[in-house]
Amino acid sequence: VLDEVRGGLGLNGTETGLLTSLPVLSFAVFGALAPRFARRIGMHRATLVALLALVAGLWLRSRMDAGVPFLLLSFVSLSGMAVANVLLPSLVKLHFPDRVGLLTSVYSTFLALGLTSASILTVPIAEHGSGTGLDWRLGVVVWAGTAVVAVLPWLALVRHDQRQEVQPQRHGLADVARTRIGWVMAVFFGLQSLQAYVIFGWVAKVYR
Repeated sequence: VLDEVRGGLGLNGTETGLLTSLPVLSFAVFGALAPRFARRIGMHRATLVALLALVAGLWLRSRMDAGVPFLLLSFVSLSGMAVANVLLPSLVKLHFPDRVGLLTSVYSTFLALGLTSASILTVPIAEHGSGTGLDWRLGVVVWAGTAVVAVLPWLALVRHDQRQEVQPQRHGLADVARTRIGWVMAVFFGLQSLQAYVIFGWVAKVYR
């Protein structure tokens, strides 16, 4: 629905390119800050805040009629995804220390299913909401509902949160930057992200 979003909000080429680049930017910024955030308020609270940011961003951006607020709220929702994405492996280790491999496979599979479902269903949902053309707002906002469902379990978990759950950071970014493997991993994941987000952002448009 990128063309419909662009037309509906009057986005220019730069703003459209920024929209497709926001996942990389938000994951880089907020993914790096997620461990510090979790140490400050606790992993479960941090995950709950991330999910609430996701819900608010997804819902509010569907109400916008201008490009800049839409971009800012997209950044908010993506920041929630970034924080939760970083904290999930630690939460698996915390709650299932004897089944880390199995549960990591389970949540990774559901992430892939969620991504695939959004890719497949957004356009049919948008078409269903409009007699003619695509109602991109409905196609975008419907995923806030699934995020609301995801919030519910964390409302109970935060009551037992403890700040000590996340161990203090022993190695900083500067320490990693001085190692060969640090640079190799940065290049590897950078290229992986480039490939993924270019595909997410533009292959559908090329297909159309």
